[in-house]
Amino acid sequence: MYQALTGIYQNYAPELNKYETLANYQGNLGKMGQEVIDSGYFKDLTEKHLISKVNYSIDDYLTLLSTLSPYIRLQREHRDGFFAELRQILQLNFDNQLELTYLSMMQMAHKS
Repeated sequence: MYQALTGIYQNYAPELNKYETLANYQGNLGKMGQEVIDSGYFKDLTEKHLISKVNYSIDDYLTLLSTLSPYIRLQREHRDGFFAELRQILQLNFDNQLELTYLSMMQMAHKS
């Protein structure tokens, strides 16, 4: 999906045109956990993660995006054009079903 939408993001909201792999997300979260341990205040870090897939209709997906702060902050004219083009590309490339993957991660450590 990212490849199909990158041009629209580049035109309307280049600051939102980023893609990170699952490995990158896990690595970044792992660094945060290590910083907690390195602080000396905690020990025995335990990490758990869950990957879930959610299906959205195009309307539901665009509604979801419209609730997120980075999209709300776009100037109204940009946002309207952006969402109109997103809808058009999504309708051309996807059969009204978008599957998104979410990573949920929990980190727990004991106080030293």
